[in-house]
Amino acid sequence: MRRPARQDENASLADLLATGMLVAPDVCDLLENRLGRDAASVREVATRLTDGQRRGVAALPDPLPVTPAQSEVYDPVIERLTDIERSILLIAAVSVVDRTDVLLEAASAGMDAIIGGDLARHLRLVSGRFAIADPRLRAVAHERADLGERTAAHAALARTHARRGQRLLSAWHAALSTLEGDETLAPPLIELARDALVAGDARWAFAVARESASHATGADLARALRLAGTAALHAGWVEDAAAWLSRSVDSDDDVEAARGLASYATAVTLSSGVVPEDEVLSFAADVEAGHGSDIQASIAAALDATAALFAERGDAGCAERTRKRASSHDPVGPGPFPVRPSAAWCDALLAGLPSTDSAAGDHGRMRRPMHVLPAASPGVESVADRCARAITEAVVLARSENFDAARVVLSRAARRFAPTGAFPSPGSREAPPRPRATPLVEAHLVVAHALVDAWSGRFDAAATELADAAVRLPIGLPFAGAGVALARRLEVLMDLPASTTTEALSVATPALEREGEIVDGLIDAAIRRRRDGDMLGAASRLAIVSTRPSPGRAASFPLPEGDRVVVLARAGMLDRAEDELGRLHRADPHVFPFARLGLIARAELATSTVSELPGRAVAAEAIAGRLPSPFDRAMTNRAVSEALYELDDARRARLAQVASLEHLRESGAAELDQAGDDRFDLDRAVTRRASGTLIARVAQDMRDVAAEDHAGEEPWARDLTTREREVAGLVIRGRSNREVAAALHVAVRTVEVHLGHVFAKTGVRSRTELSFLASRPSETVRRAVGDSST
Repeated sequence: MRRPARQDENASLADLLATGMLVAPDVCDLLENRLGRDAASVREVATRLTDGQRRGVAALPDPLPVTPAQSEVYDPVIERLTDIERSILLIAAVSVVDRTDVLLEAASAGMDAIIGGDLARHLRLVSGRFAIADPRLRAVAHERADLGERTAAHAALARTHARRGQRLLSAWHAALSTLEGDETLAPPLIELARDALVAGDARWAFAVARESASHATGADLARALRLAGTAALHAGWVEDAAAWLSRSVDSDDDVEAARGLASYATAVTLSSGVVPEDEVLSFAADVEAGHGSDIQASIAAALDATAALFAERGDAGCAERTRKRASSHDPVGPGPFPVRPSAAWCDALLAGLPSTDSAAGDHGRMRRPMHVLPAASPGVESVADRCARAITEAVVLARSENFDAARVVLSRAARRFAPTGAFPSPGSREAPPRPRATPLVEAHLVVAHALVDAWSGRFDAAATELADAAVRLPIGLPFAGAGVALARRLEVLMDLPASTTTEALSVATPALEREGEIVDGLIDAAIRRRRDGDMLGAASRLAIVSTRPSPGRAASFPLPEGDRVVVLARAGMLDRAEDELGRLHRADPHVFPFARLGLIARAELATSTVSELPGRAVAAEAIAGRLPSPFDRAMTNRAVSEALYELDDARRARLAQVASLEHLRESGAAELDQAGDDRFDLDRAVTRRASGTLIARVAQDMRDVAAEDHAGEEPWARDLTTREREVAGLVIRGRSNREVAAALHVAVRTVEVHLGHVFAKTGVRSRTELSFLASRPSETVRRAVGDSST
């Protein structure tokens, strides 16, 4: 089912990639927003950024660099302003609040100074708030001002906020207006940064914490270093985070150093791809002896984070080792980073479903959260903790294929904690600020939701979620890059050309898990080869996958991929096919329960002898209807169709093929076998053209055959009334509700009611399933159900 090439969602991003610059989608979107969607300005500014800034792992300068083209346009605008208008514009450019009264008070001006001249065209005034109409003008105004003018603007704002009793904002502007360090400014700046981080605004928190570090000394410096690194981590700037947190864990303040250790382990892993277990263990050995519960709790949290990071990368041995080391710490007090055991998370990822006593409480609720991220700030249970709890619970539910419940858990967390729209300006926040998810925590929620949708066969939904989030969140960072791998896999399964967003994620995301990248790339290539009819090429790549030292990312986050056994068997690699089938029979914990039933059914059909084929085809028919994923149902119906062709039952084979097509459309996937045996020529024509009319004609032909043999006579129709049998017979022949109503001389609504009764009494969910049911002998149905129940 070849999908049409979709329109590129970001021309600027494609242009940047074409020039050889690696730019993350969220960075490109931010540049576009700040540069008026001017592609030339975006390209020119991008060349002035560092590689880390372009890839989204380091903070962008604020304001952005001014290019010659911007100067040419906006220098004359500033020159036409009066002195007071330029002063107001500069204060507006450096202010972190958007209240008009604050702006005018700081500038010692009245409203007529704004609305009576040229400045009115460049400031938007709405409901007591202001905004510079073009963000490029803000950058030029800031750069054109000399150091004295910028210092005066910050000093004016500091005095204004002080008069209003806003001591934290006053401290921020006072820090930027002094040319020498002032250690008295560090405590309020640390408090301001912590408030911003609790509110989820990690980018603003990083700017404030970084400024506080330039003024702080002693214990305040240790706190500022840790807070700056943690804020950078939660903003997604993992290279900045690793640098700041390295200074934090090396500080002389053992308590603050220990508190930053978990964040340091996470930042280093996300930026380099290597879990720094040795550094965490070395730190623990150096400082844990003779210290109290506070340091014990922090070290345990760091070891717990390390175990979770190993689990996400499929390293069960290291995860278990560090998890046991973390559990050996039993501090008296909770500490600022409460110990959050990773048992539930590690079990969910590496060992199938966790036991009830270690993971799930009453009614399936998680008792203990996993450690997906270090807490954003001290507290009894931070937003990061709660979101981590939701993610763990959702993964456990998804592992048991309770996908709807998993989606509810994640959606509830997103509604409660994920921010909607831009963060409010600091001056307009309520006190205390409402806790919200930081960009990195929200990225974890989005990727987890997309994974659940993909596991449940909702490929369209998963792809849309990832594409929408990629332009505002660092979705390449969570779970060892599982979001990037999933985005690529979905494009392969949906037979879509690689999007610019996915390409940018792939090249800009730092340190994707190496083994996972290799294995996922081989599987992607195998799917494409299979679709092109090169079964031997597909099988050879899957054979290489089986020789890799580990299953890579699939050990923790299995991605949908199709059927290895089927491909290997068709290519004549029967020994390898039998080995893969044996692995499925051994209850591989990385395969979901019902999905495993479908995989085994399809694998057994592919490896069946002639005598085994009839019984296995019947069993697979029964299993197909029980699979929760429409993609799995489609693949199983496809395998049944091929088996029925082998048995010369062309009618039922074609019905199974139509069911397969319907389920593929439901999932958003494309047909994996677009080339193959001659007997599938008609089906491939239907698939390639994706024509609803042609599909309907083929389906109607099949239904006509089924209706001639079974309408009103089979046991499935015994519970139907005479009118319901008449409606069912016409529907099986492919008639629309309107056509049935005309034939029976009743209203369309009456037909809909009768058809609803037919669906309820026969247990089917669609017109195609009703036709499929009518084509199957009743004894076959009973035998299939009996086989599946055993």
